Parts: sequence; C-alpha cells; structure tokens
Amino acid sequence: MALKQQQNDKDEKHQQKQHKFVSEQAEIDLPTSSSDNRWRQLLWLFLLSVVFRLFAAHFLTEFFQQNPLFSTPWSSLKRLREGLFLYRQHNSDHKTVYDGDLFHVLPIFIELFRSSLDKPLLLHFQWMVFDLLTAYYTSRFVKSYIASGQQSDFRRSQWLEVLAFGGYLLNPMTIGCWMVGSLSSFVNLLVAMSICFMMEGGVLRSVLPLALAIQLNPYYAIIFCPIFIRFTGSRRFAAIFYAILASIGFFLLNALLLMNRGSSDGSVPDMLRCTFGFFLTVPDLTPNTGIFWYFFTQVFEHYRMLFLCAFQLNAFIYVVPFAALLRENPSLLAVHFMLIVALFSPYPSYAETALYLPAMAAFFDLHKFLRQRLLVGCALLAIFVLGPIMWSMWVITGSGNANFFFAIVWVFNLTQVFVAADLLSAFLRERIVTSYGAGDQEEMERRFEGIRLISVSPF
Repeated sequence: MALKQQQNDKDEKHQQKQHKFVSEQAEIDLPTSSSDNRWRQLLWLFLLSVVFRLFAAHFLTEFFQQNPLFSTPWSSLKRLREGLFLYRQHNSDHKTVYDGDLFHVLPIFIELFRSSLDKPLLLHFQWMVFDLLTAYYTSRFVKSYIASGQQSDFRRSQWLEVLAFGGYLLNPMTIGCWMVGSLSSFVNLLVAMSICFMMEGGVLRSVLPLALAIQLNPYYAIIFCPIFIRFTGSRRFAAIFYAILASIGFFLLNALLLMNRGSSDGSVPDMLRCTFGFFLTVPDLTPNTGIFWYFFTQVFEHYRMLFLCAFQLNAFIYVVPFAALLRENPSLLAVHFMLIVALFSPYPSYAETALYLPAMAAFFDLHKFLRQRLLVGCALLAIFVLGPIMWSMWVITGSGNANFFFAIVWVFNLTQVFVAADLLSAFLRERIVTSYGAGDQEEMERRFEGIRLISVSPF
C-alpha cells in the first residue's frame, strides 16, 4: 500500500509539473497571439477611419470648410496657399509674403508643403499620414507609460494602446482637421512624437520634434518643462542644450531661407512680426475655440495691452506650480500642459483637444477617481453638435448674433477646465490612497475634503 501511495504521489507531482509546463508555454505564447490580434485591430481601426474620411470628403466638405473651429489664421490651408503664391512671386513689384495680416507661417514650412499644396489628392494623403503617425505615437506613448508602471499589465496596455489609436483616428475633431488641411495636424504629430520619445527615454529624439513644433505654435514650448524633469543628471543638461540649440537652429534656417530669396519676401523683422509677434499681439480676431477673440472685440483699445498681458500670462503662470506638483509624473504633466495650450493659447482649434484626449488613456489607474466623466462626455457631445448650429445662426442665416456662438465656445472651454481639474484631483486622490491606504469611508472623505474644492475652482 505504501509503495502504491508513493507511486500515486509521483504521478500526481508529474501531472502538476506537466500542467505547470503547459501553463508556462501558454503564457509565453500569449503575447505573440495577442500581438497579432492587436495589429489586426489597429488595421481595422485605420481602415474604418479611411471610410469615415472618404464619407466626410464626399458629403461634408462644405460643412467642415465653413466651420471655424477646425482651423485658425495660422493653420489655415487657404492662407498657406495664398502665402505660397506670394512666396513664388520673386519680383519686387509684388507684395511680400509677410505684408499685411494674411500669412503667419515660417519659410521652412512653405518649402515643406509647396510640392503638395497644388495637388488635392496628395495633400489629403499627406494629412492622412500625419493623422496615422500621430495616432501611432500617441498609442505608443500610452503603452510605454503603462509598461513603465510598477504593476504593468500586458493585456491592459495592449487594450489601452488600441483605444488611444482609435480614439485619435476616429475622433470627429481629427477628421474635421483632416478635411480642412489644418497645419495643427502636423503640429500634433510633432508633439506626439516628442512625448512618446520622452516616455521612452530618448533625449535628442524628444527635443527635436518639439523644437520644430514651436516654430508653428510657440505655446508648446512649455512641454520642454516635463522633458527636462523626465531626465536627470547629465541627460537633463543635454536636453536643455539640445532644446536651445535646436530652437535657434530652426530659426536661423528660416532666416537663411528668407534672406536667400532677397528683399522681395521681406526682412527677418517682418517675419518675426507676422509669426511669433502674431501670437503675442493677437491682431486677428477670427472666431475660434479660444476666448481671446470675443473678449478683444469688446474691450476698449486703451486697455488692450493690459488685458493682453493678463491673457498671455495664463499660458505660462501654471508651469511652475504644476511642475512642482507633478514632478514625479512628467507624462501627466505633459498632458496637462497640452490642455493649457488648448485653453489659453490665442488661436486654438479642435486639433489641440483631439491630441490630449486619447493620451489620457495612459492614466487608466486614475479614471476610477474621476468625478466628472459623465458631465464632460455629454458636454463635448453637445458642443460638437451645437457649435456648427450656432455658427450658422450667426453668420449664415443671421438669426442669431456672436453671443450664440461664443456661448458654445465658452462652454467648451469650461469643459476643458473640468477635464484638467478632474484629472489633477484624481492624481491627488490616488496619491493619498497609495500613501495612507483607503481606510473607512469617513476618514477618506475627511482626507479628500480639500481636494474636492479643486473640482469647483481649479485655477
């Protein structure tokens, strides 16, 4: 009996070892099969986004082109074409490219897009590539962030990667920017590359795209802050050096391109006045998703400089306190700064919002602490539906006035404030839970009492 019992024990141990070996093999094979499935999902999402874009190009062209929420004076494709026409007229009898208040793009981008501006099909294909690459780098940022966590989950990272990829490509805001050929789509690509390489630890790769992006939208310069925080020691000094060198290098390249064409295209001071000076002085009050245009149509000219300085300060005043609070999480800091650009830059559009929304998928662990998800989701849906209606009532049918449209723009910006405040509040709540534990409900409510105020008055 004893020998039989020993034999049974040996057989049972052998079966357990065999079962364990099979389980280990299954675990080893799981990433490969999941990876194949993930690529199929990404491919289907891309094909679906192509179908949506073809549908929009066939049926909704006029709708998107008349809507001012997808492009701004500096990102408008129409203005870029007119600037290219002036740029090609190498004759002193013609106006220079920087005369008046029409063109606000540096010469390097004229050279970059001059071959495709006269070819609509090539232009749409080029912008499709921009959107595809932006979605790829955003999803890669999400995956890298989750993989860097202490309790990384392979399945969750793949699922959220697919969610971020589809969240950008299938977003109606992204499709609208593709339809109108907004230069913001190219800026989104550069910023997505920068934060992705920052997360992966590439110093030069994270700095160069952002240095090029600020040549189009200088407000994205605040994202250099989380890049510098991300690296330590000599790598931080290298990042600062590369950022300064790349920014100066791109500017000198623009100056050389302008001077190479002679005096017919204006001087370097004219270029500065119409590009970086355009963002600082806000001379064009074309309606957009920001708050500058409506306010400065109402303010007295005598007080314009005072309020201009106050408004411009909003884009930079939060850099130091946010950097101090989120210094342990530079990725979350970068997303918050993208939110600030969408809120407080003078010429924002839907493109800036479409960039940070899918990137928020990286902070999945914070989502359970969010309190405004339903409110924000319903508000964004209502804004996207009512925005074109209010614009049509004001400009096309004349049955409304500017207050109708600005009301929707104001609600849109308040919604983004709720997003920023709720995300910051969730981060603080998560940190309290991690540091002190959940405990009983009354104790948690007492600890969260001060944080609750952030949801009401975030800035």
